[in-house]
Order: sequence, then C-alpha cells, then structure tokens
Amino acid sequence: MKKILTVLMMLFLCSCANREDYYVFSFDDFSIAPGYDDVTFMNVAFMVDYYDQLETHEEVKDVDFYFWDKYYGTIDIYNPTDKTINVEDAIVNKLIIYFDQLDSHIFKIDETVLKSSVKENCEVFNGEYIERNGYACAFGKKVNGKENVVVLYGDIFAEDQDELNHLEIYVKE
Repeated sequence: MKKILTVLMMLFLCSCANREDYYVFSFDDFSIAPGYDDVTFMNVAFMVDYYDQLETHEEVKDVDFYFWDKYYGTIDIYNPTDKTINVEDAIVNKLIIYFDQLDSHIFKIDETVLKSSVKENCEVFNGEYIERNGYACAFGKKVNGKENVVVLYGDIFAEDQDELNHLEIYVKE
C-alpha cells in the first residue's frame, strides 16, 4: 500500500509546475521563486522571523527577513497541505524586497538583468506602466492555474521617481 501511495505522490509531483515556470528573482548567487520555494530555501541566505508551525492551509503575511540583522523586506508564507507543518516547509507565496538594502547591484528576474528605470524594465518585460503617486510596472503570467505577478516600484521620495526602488512578486488564485 505504501508503494502505491509513493507512486501516486510521484505522479502528482511530476504533474506540478517546475521552479522555472515561476518568476525567479536573483542577485549574486541567491535566487527565490515565490510560489515554488519554501522557507528553508529563504534561510539559505536570510534570517526569517517566523512561527514554529503552521496549521492546515494557514497563511502568515508580512514576515520580515534579515541578513546579518539588516532588514531586507517581507514575505508571505502558506501551508498548502492538509496537516500541520514546520514553518521551514511553508511555501513563500509573496516576496517584497528593497533594493537599497542589498549590497548587490545586479538584480535579475528570470535571468534578465533589471535596469535602474521602472519604465525601461516595463518595456523589456512588456508590462503595464502605471503613473499614479509614483511609477510602477506590473506584469504576470499563469502558472499551475494561479496568477504569478511581478510589480516593480519607483521611489516616490526620490528626485527621480522612476528609479527602481523595490519589487513585489506574488502568486494568487
């Protein structure tokens, strides 16, 4: 019986989307694919403030993450299973990261290097350029029946509000 369940689980896992199907944000030698990667993957580079366990289908929003006590952004995490799990196994389904906090100067989405201008990035990714209380660019795709969305934001406090300040990548039903 256990062999049959194992085979069924393998078939189920093979029918799911791959990591490359999601938008992958990367800098230096680290990358994260919200909607696919779990908290353990985030902990490779960052320290994540979180709870010990998540209940069935529980979602926790706005969990801060750090690198050497320096704040970098927030993530939302989700337990997609029908059982209580350790938080390390929860899926990161939203990432907000602030570029001015990172020492790296090369940021990528799906191996495409981001430019310093929100408008230029919007042209590269064929996104929707938004000009309301600052500048933003939104683009997305469907992955495994869910919307995978990237929003690039300019810095509303800077002299050049089109300068890329932070991004948000999330997956939703």
